[in-house]
Amino acid sequence: MQILLIYFGLPRYGLTLDPVPAALLALTLFSAAYLSENFRSGINAVDKGQWEAAMSLGMGYWKAMSRVILPQGLRIAIPPVGSRMIALIKDTSLASTITVVELTRVADQVGASTFRYMEMFLMVGLIYWGINQILTIVQTVLENRISRRFV
Repeated sequence: MQILLIYFGLPRYGLTLDPVPAALLALTLFSAAYLSENFRSGINAVDKGQWEAAMSLGMGYWKAMSRVILPQGLRIAIPPVGSRMIALIKDTSLASTITVVELTRVADQVGASTFRYMEMFLMVGLIYWGINQILTIVQTVLENRISRRFV
């Protein structure tokens, strides 16, 4: 919906965007909202006693945040952030609704000319699956590396 609102709705207010910038803007705003919430919840999940311990050692807000709270909060936030990035890769297929030429759009165009829609969309599905498998492996390695350091 946001892609359609940005691409078709903003020209009504005098702001015309090409399809690619409109899709980038919509996907960025959509993901930024989720990512900010992921990071906020990661920081809020750190026990209040950690703040108190940092303050009792004479650390200021920013020093406590950078040395005590953020390392723990990021460790908590990494899994949902990784999942959001994987979902963002899948969400890029929605850009084809506003004529952005990406995998789904190419599959649709090739399917229209060859009448082999099933094969085209299966190939696109396999490509998305492969990309997401790679990202899942990277996320798993990152999570293991971070959690090993704090155990």
